[in-house]
Amino acid sequence: MPVGKNDLTIGKFWMPFALYEWEGETKWGALLERETRHYNLAASVNYNDTLHSANAYFRAGRSWSEKLTLGVSLSTGKGLSYGSVHDRG
Repeated sequence: MPVGKNDLTIGKFWMPFALYEWEGETKWGALLERETRHYNLAASVNYNDTLHSANAYFRAGRSWSEKLTLGVSLSTGKGLSYGSVHDRG
């Protein structure tokens, strides 16, 4: 649903990690996204079904042209990828 200039998703969705949702699993949570002509931002807080804990993901990117986009993704929380031992990315 639109919230001002942002989009809010509440439910189960793909993790916003890397440009093409590299994190290949879905989790329950809340996702806030904003996209402009050149910039995109995404932040989410999610529930990890496997470990019964919280995970957080953040992605920011900038498109320089149709073929060049650069960005950074961050994540934190126990078991952020398929319940693994990893707790940050």
